[in-house]
Amino acid sequence: FPMNIIRPSNAYCPGQLLHRVIPKTIWCGLTNNTLPLQGGGRAEKSYIHARDLARAIFMVSNSAKLGEIYNVGTGFRISNLQIAKFICSGLSISENRISFVEDRLGHDFRYALDSKKIYNDLGFAPRFNFFEGLTDTLNWYRKSFI
Repeated sequence: FPMNIIRPSNAYCPGQLLHRVIPKTIWCGLTNNTLPLQGGGRAEKSYIHARDLARAIFMVSNSAKLGEIYNVGTGFRISNLQIAKFICSGLSISENRISFVEDRLGHDFRYALDSKKIYNDLGFAPRFNFFEGLTDTLNWYRKSFI
């Protein structure tokens, strides 16, 4: 079967379903609930804005040689605790609202992809800075639900 495989970092964007850590944390902050973090928020992940991921998928679909595998990430990693603190700051709420809950079984501790291949082979480069994208995402939820 002629295909390529894309292995992306965790994607985030405005309108994302609320079960993912970023929108869930924002939603909890907006609704005066505690902001639950599994495993003390120590998990460190790599995130990519959904628009950057869509561009990468488009590039692979249109330009890549068939049979190739591409990791798609930004190279930037951040802990869930750092994300929660940024969201608290963006919502002007106390970090005391962050609560630590038991980690789920099998939860991965670190996401760190080597994405050099898509950068070198196809000229991909992310356009969204994580903190700018997170601020846009936070503002979207604020406008959409308050």
